[in-house]
Formats: sequence, C-alpha cells, structure tokens
Amino acid sequence: MNPACPRLLHVMDFDGPGGGPQSLITQLETLKHRYVQSVAYGGKGRLAAYCEEHKIPHYQLLFHRKWLLWIGALQLWFTLIRLRPDILILHSPMTGALGAVLGWMARVPRRVYIARWPTFYANFDLLRCIRNHAAQYFVCRFSHRIICLTESSRYQYLIRRAAPDERFVVVPNAMTFAGAPKPERVEALRKQYGFDRHTYNVVSIGRLYEQKRIDWLLTSWQRVIQSEPNAHLWIVGHGPKRDEWHRLAESLQIQERITWIEKQDFTGAEFIAAGDIFVHTALFETFGNVILEAMQAGIPITATDVDGPKNIVTNDHEGFLTPPGEPDAFADALLRLMAQPELRKRFGQAGLETSRHYLPERIAPRLLAALEFKAGE
Repeated sequence: MNPACPRLLHVMDFDGPGGGPQSLITQLETLKHRYVQSVAYGGKGRLAAYCEEHKIPHYQLLFHRKWLLWIGALQLWFTLIRLRPDILILHSPMTGALGAVLGWMARVPRRVYIARWPTFYANFDLLRCIRNHAAQYFVCRFSHRIICLTESSRYQYLIRRAAPDERFVVVPNAMTFAGAPKPERVEALRKQYGFDRHTYNVVSIGRLYEQKRIDWLLTSWQRVIQSEPNAHLWIVGHGPKRDEWHRLAESLQIQERITWIEKQDFTGAEFIAAGDIFVHTALFETFGNVILEAMQAGIPITATDVDGPKNIVTNDHEGFLTPPGEPDAFADALLRLMAQPELRKRFGQAGLETSRHYLPERIAPRLLAALEFKAGE
C-alpha cells in the first residue's frame, strides 16, 4: 500500500458476536487497495484476529464497559491526534457520538457514520429514549455522511429529522460469496446432531435476545407440528432470553420437536446448509447478514416482514414474508414450503441469484462514492 494513500480509521465499540465485526472485516478487505486503514475497537474477537493476521494497525480501547467509556474516549482522542486520519468511519452509535465530536475537535476532514445499530429501534423506556436520542443527535450532527444499510433505516432517520436529508445514503453490507459449505462438513454436522433426511429440518440462527422474537417462532411451531408432525426445529444461538423461551416451549408441549444448540463446532452457514428451510422472526434488523447466508446456501426463507428482512427478501421470490406478531401466518408459510418441494427449490435458486448483488465488487462503488466527498458537500 502506498503510504501516500488517504488514511482511514474505523471505530467500533465492541468486537464481539453479531454481524457488525464481520461486516467491518469485509469492508477492510474491500477498501484495502484504496486506503491506509487502522481500526479501534472495544473487546477482542474475530476483528482483532483478522487485523493481527493481516497486519492492520489496531487499537483496543475501553469501549465495551460503560463505566470505563470516559477512558475509552481519552484513548480515542490520543489515537486521533497520533494518526491524523483523513477519514473517520464510526460503526456504533454510542462510541460514534463520542467519535464524531472528537473527530470534529481533531479536525478530521471527513467523518462518516455507518448506522449498523440505530438506537431508535431500542427505545423501550424513558432512560433509554433520552440516552439513545442524545447519541443519535451527536453522531448525526457531527458526521458529514450517514450511511444506512437499508432504505427502511434511512426512512426512519428522515422522519426523525436527525440531519439534513442530503447527508443520508444507502449502502448495504457486502457479503463475500464463499459458495455452499463443503458437503463433508454438512454431512458431519447432520450426523453429529441427528438431522434426519426424512424430516423437514427448519433452522433458526441468532442471539436469543428480545429483538429476535423466538417466542413468535415457538407459537407458530406448535401449529406447524400439529399439521406436519414430521418436522423438526433447530434453534442455534444463546442469550439472556434462553431460559424464558425454553419454558415457553415446555408450556406449549413442543420440546420434543425442537433442538436447542448453543456451543458448536460448526458455522452458522453450515447449519443453514444442513436444513431445508431457514426462518427469521426478528422484530427488526438494520440489515440481516444471516438472511444472505441462507440465500448463498440456496435455502428458502420464511421471515417477518420488518425493517431489514423486507429490504433483502422479496415475498414469494426468495421466500415468504409474513406480518410480525402473527404466528398463524408464519405457520401457514412454513407448511406451504414443506408441502411443495419445487417451491423450495425455486426460492433457493432465486436467493442464490439475489445474493450475488451483495458481492463486495458490487457494493464497493457505492461505498467509495459515500466516502469520497469534499467536506462541506
């Protein structure tokens, strides 16, 4: 890399589970020939491992503990003064608010916020509402560009008048196309967990947080197995709602047709490829990387018709979209897919074609256009 290339610093609050760190890794790969990149983050996970492997300068800051956030802010200030980046990309709302203000104080020429987790989706109580509004106000006020991952997310910002309309652009996450997982890995997974080829294997993957609304899935599953007892649900993930949702499954008397998997030796893509149908019952998403993984595996999808999934899945094309909070409609969609193998095949093939629109080489021109502007535009 030519040292004369523009210097770019990425800032993310937590290098942990979820799609954010993986999306940033893909972005680092996409931009590596255009910029001299550095990364600052809280925690330590796959993003840190990627930076170490590829010798990308990276800085672990105290962002992942709220009570130490002020120390993380000081660390970020000194990092900005030392690196003097030409572009500052902020990937998280809380640290983004700090980073945008500090970047303005440090006179970083271009400050860009990627709205991977808009806080207005989590305004569940007064305290959060005040905190989240303040974070979104400062990150939007002191950023030159706000990149939304979907049109739905951009619309949510526009109706809140978070910043002038012209600051908002839409650039989806890019997804490297690795093709279907290796058949021997998928076969090993099926053997280890007992995926029966004579059963309709339905797979859900995600953290067991309130946002994912697995309770909707469980309620719909009760009806599914009443009509199609030869079906099994695989729920892959862990989180704070685990025990509550286990109790719900027991009360619905559907535990025998569900397998819960927390720790595993296989990737999410391998679990998806082992199944027949992928399901996603989130209340909202800012994007939905796991949906693209299902498309890349050629697996049909049933998802809730909410922000994120509805921007990726076209109803009755790659899968079915059903109204959120209507388990009967979700069950009907699943039963229809189970009854029609040709429909599953058609949806899977359509998803495979759609996933190619999210390849890094397709997304890169849009991302570069969002980054390469003159301050004040």
